[in-house]
Amino acid sequence: MVQYNKNIKNNKKGFTLVELMVVLAITAILAALVGGGLIAYTRLARFEKNEANARTLFQTAQISLTRMETAGELDAFRDKVTKSGSMGQHFAEGLTDADGKPLDGRTQKDLNTYIAALYYDKTGAADGNHNALVKELLGDYIYDASLLNASICVEIDVQSGQVYSVFYDTKSDKLRFNQDGATNIYDRSYDHRRNDSLVGYYSAEDRVNVVQLVQTKLKVKNPRLTNGETLTLSWSGNSSLGDLDTSYTATAYDAKDTGKTKPLFTITIKRDTAGAADDNKQVITEMPVVIYQYNDEGQQTGTEEKKLYFPLSYNKGSFVLTLDAMADAALLRACENDAKVAATSLYSITRLLNDPQDIYIAMRAEPRENYSDTYTASKEEPTNKENTLLAKVDTADKAYLKYFRHLYNLRWSADWKNAGEGTYMLTPQASNSTGLNWTGGGVAVYCASGGQYPAAKVPSLNDPVAWPTIPELGEKIELTSITTGLTTQTTRVPILNLQLSSKSVAKPARQRRTCWPTTMSALSARTRAKFLTSHCATRTFKSTSRPRPSPPVRCRTKNSSS
Repeated sequence: MVQYNKNIKNNKKGFTLVELMVVLAITAILAALVGGGLIAYTRLARFEKNEANARTLFQTAQISLTRMETAGELDAFRDKVTKSGSMGQHFAEGLTDADGKPLDGRTQKDLNTYIAALYYDKTGAADGNHNALVKELLGDYIYDASLLNASICVEIDVQSGQVYSVFYDTKSDKLRFNQDGATNIYDRSYDHRRNDSLVGYYSAEDRVNVVQLVQTKLKVKNPRLTNGETLTLSWSGNSSLGDLDTSYTATAYDAKDTGKTKPLFTITIKRDTAGAADDNKQVITEMPVVIYQYNDEGQQTGTEEKKLYFPLSYNKGSFVLTLDAMADAALLRACENDAKVAATSLYSITRLLNDPQDIYIAMRAEPRENYSDTYTASKEEPTNKENTLLAKVDTADKAYLKYFRHLYNLRWSADWKNAGEGTYMLTPQASNSTGLNWTGGGVAVYCASGGQYPAAKVPSLNDPVAWPTIPELGEKIELTSITTGLTTQTTRVPILNLQLSSKSVAKPARQRRTCWPTTMSALSARTRAKFLTSHCATRTFKSTSRPRPSPPVRCRTKNSSS
């Protein structure tokens, strides 16, 4: 055993020179293969990113020019481009269409005469006013600032006011046509760009040098109905252009119709190009609507197509669409007197569905016109279930009124199928709630704003908003309140700080004054309904340009009717 270990210890034989050379040769070959593949992959990744960004900026620039045209600003911008843009020998001879045929009406001379190039240099301001013009064109619509960490060339057709093309590269310091010290973009062919310059390029007209990129599948994220002082539909998407390239459809179904066999209505939602730069701002938007009609047997008898106005908010990819909201006394009275005002200023879901019912909405995103090569449509995503006019699972004949909007919507009860019969109970919104507080900060009411459309306003003690009384409640309606034990004694749910003005009085009782003797007469101008014990604190003010609330009037009724 000792001899064996000694032999191992004295065995000092290593690799021969030939063996080392073979190993090094194999290592060199593997390194060359891996290194070459890695370099090729890196170049391909850079080129594909440049191609995608060129297409994104092309679409962004076209949206910007469309908005300028809508706002009457296009001619002024086109004059700036004509004066400062670079024109000349930017196009090669022998231009052909996608089938290899010569282009008709767009000769090399025409393109060199009317297509102006605006340069945006990565390292600093381009000659003249180019960088500033590119920022003016793209700045309001770029949601990822890193897109401008590159060299860009935007070509504008000064005749039509349209974008012709966009070049894009993250590595080049400058992009120019046949100019020393810059990446040459004169050869815009796909093979040259793919294998040599790696510059991204996109053009809606030059289809010869543009290849089809992989389409992005649109998504609808987290669609949700929220039932409170307003009924809203919220969701977000995955558009790369601030949803100016995407159209959404919202189709409502009865909560029990899980198979989506009988649609109730469909709204087509597009973010308005004219208000594209107004992030986090509510815009009243006209939207196409389809209302599906059914007979008593549930068979579809037809559809009604119309255009309705809805409040729409947008903030960094997230939408909030208001489906049902309250109007203050003055606005509601104006809507009663003028159908044109009502068409643009009354945001009630009764325009779509007459009776209260639980619904859910299936949302779908689709590419807008000219973006079908960029996106594919999403699958439908359903929301949660909520009631249109009252609280969830409530019906026309029995409901718990958790919000002022639920109470407000009783004004439509005369047209419900229950023929004016029902029991409605005021109920706290949460276990720690003290009641319905008009000035508590959670109420939103639409009021005339002095502009074309009304604006949402939150009632407060210093800035009052008048409650509109309900014209009439039928004698078969019982309006009451559940009892709570929030204090040492059992009490009914109170209505607090309800504000009234001369406009609060509905048409059937216009002769009434604003100092109401009872709680429920402040809610309804004329009624034959049965009222049970309730508590109410109201504030009255005159209808002036700057109304001031007077001291509160405390009122209490018990088993009263008028």
